Amino acid sequence: MKKYVVFMLVFLVALVSGTVSSIYMVYHFGNLALNESLKIYELDVHWNSEFKASIGHQISVSVNENDINRLKKLACTLMDLGVKHIDPDLYEKNPDRKNDLVNRIKEYKEEMEKLRQQGHCDNFFK
Repeated sequence: MKKYVVFMLVFLVALVSGTVSSIYMVYHFGNLALNESLKIYELDVHWNSEFKASIGHQISVSVNENDINRLKKLACTLMDLGVKHIDPDLYEKNPDRKNDLVNRIKEYKEEMEKLRQQGHCDNFFK
């Protein structure tokens, strides 16, 4: 009987310590993952702000220098970068919005093709 009680105590201690360590690991690694994703989000927001500032600067320089070709190249690059990431299927529940996006993407691609034929669509940021 004594061996049975000792075995049960050892088993319970092992079970409790395993459970506690598992909970701690999930909590600890969950926090690490959350912190890492927050850092990535902050970097993404920072990059987005940096990108917008760079675009504003490039537009200002182009206007000040009256460089219409540079503005066309910038416009084509921005449309190209944007169109790649627009997904009308995200608006499946809103058919009007989806159709509007499909039509605008078509319009953007037509404008990009015109600019490409004029030689304005090599990457602006190279």
